[in-house]
Amino acid sequence: MSSETLGKIEKAARKVFQEKGYAETRIADIANEAGISPGAIYNYYKSKKELFASLDLPDLENKRPEFEKKRRDIMNVALQQFGQLGYQRTTMENIAEGVGVSKGTLYQYFASKEEILDSIVRDNAIVSLLGDLSEAGDISAITHRIGLEFLKMYNEPEKLSLLRTIICESPSYPELGRFVFDKTINEAHEQIAVYLHRAQAMGLLRTDNPKLAARVFLGTLLSFVVVDKLINSQDEFSQEEIVSGVTSIFLNGISK
Repeated sequence: MSSETLGKIEKAARKVFQEKGYAETRIADIANEAGISPGAIYNYYKSKKELFASLDLPDLENKRPEFEKKRRDIMNVALQQFGQLGYQRTTMENIAEGVGVSKGTLYQYFASKEEILDSIVRDNAIVSLLGDLSEAGDISAITHRIGLEFLKMYNEPEKLSLLRTIICESPSYPELGRFVFDKTINEAHEQIAVYLHRAQAMGLLRTDNPKLAARVFLGTLLSFVVVDKLINSQDEFSQEEIVSGVTSIFLNGISK
């Protein structure tokens, strides 16, 4: 057996596994990358599993980029359907048709419409925008950064569609509003409140209720999203102007 061929196999396998992960890689993919026949690989390894184990790439065992891409496609289509039909009227059949797959195929990715919504909400969690709030730092700069990231989030049509769905559906389906509040909005309020409480303990702020202050800050920003994106559809101020103004008003109100 040629050591040169073995080297080609290992190099090609490492590259393909890194791109596709273990589950989505085929021996034929590795052979094509190496410029050899699939049969040649079996002269060195009994199976894909044995080849993968020899390369010591444990982090790639659960990587499934094509699977995740399809899941994201499904989530985006579901958001569009929720915005057009409403969450309650949207069915798995509607979503499958929008994606262009069978209902059976759709169930390979999500067990139910509720699971799709759960994934969408988690994917759009506000807390991911907050960054590191472990240190007080420059309060004005940190608050400004949070505010700007919050507004930028709603530049994405999918996130606007989610917001529209929540606003439209919550009166008749309060469980939806409560679910979204618990999974995203309330988590963000609590994390910002912890940050404000720490800043207060350092003598930098004065507020009797840090969580209420956090809600005031994000709530003020959200009002611009609702008015400018969903109602007026015309931006009167730039996002930088909005965040700078809101940050200044907010901090001047609670600064010590």
